[in-house]
Amino acid sequence: MTKLILRGSMKAKAFFIAFSISLLIAACGPKVNPPSGQEPIIPEIQPESLEETQPQMEVLPVKNVLCPEYYREEFGGTETTTCWQPLRPLIVVGNDRDKVTTGLTESGIKIKVDATNTYAYILYPGGTYTDVIVSAEVTSTGVNNHGAVLMCRATDSGWYEARVSTAGYFSVFKYEHARDIAGRNAYYDYVLDRPSGDIEMGTEKTNAIQLACMGDSLILTINGKEVFNRKVATDFTEPGLIGIGTLSFTHHPVSLIFNSITISKP
Repeated sequence: MTKLILRGSMKAKAFFIAFSISLLIAACGPKVNPPSGQEPIIPEIQPESLEETQPQMEVLPVKNVLCPEYYREEFGGTETTTCWQPLRPLIVVGNDRDKVTTGLTESGIKIKVDATNTYAYILYPGGTYTDVIVSAEVTSTGVNNHGAVLMCRATDSGWYEARVSTAGYFSVFKYEHARDIAGRNAYYDYVLDRPSGDIEMGTEKTNAIQLACMGDSLILTINGKEVFNRKVATDFTEPGLIGIGTLSFTHHPVSLIFNSITISKP
């Protein structure tokens, strides 16, 4: 089953996602080119559309910090906390971009979405990875119907992501950029809204989530229990970025604090 998740201006969204990822990949390592034979698409974006693609955020002073390739960030005021500072690319798509705010605190990085059907992704600039494990401890302080997201292998072709909600369910998706810019369903759900008794449900609950991209396998672990392990990662095998995200659906505000984030080798 496929499901189109993102809404809004298709051309502006597709351009901004690909452009942002390309810039960050270029800074982290060799750029991954689009599939052979695919012509680059230069959308016609009006000034007001460009205005809509600007990220909304709380900006802290920029520091010249070398972001580690593998490490654990606990947001205790160290310089590396700025590696998760959402300058660019912060990708936001949805009904009201002005209702997305972010900020770094000593307890973690907080992403708040005060609108329905709005999605915010933050990509990490420390390197590109093929096989990688991304882990996070996430606390929900808003409504429970949401998605706390971990991403891997993000390039201008697409990425994989897992979503966990304190409403008690999880999902695993693939996003394919070429289908998005063609106006087709871009998100494939390998598993959609599957209930799990391993999730700590409710407000002010913290869950440890982990997404492993290993060869052609995607493995999702919640609070130490493996809940998804399938050989579906066959489309995107090139090195890509990792990231986190916060998604709102029918209710708001969604408020998530990523208390810690760990990037490790399989």
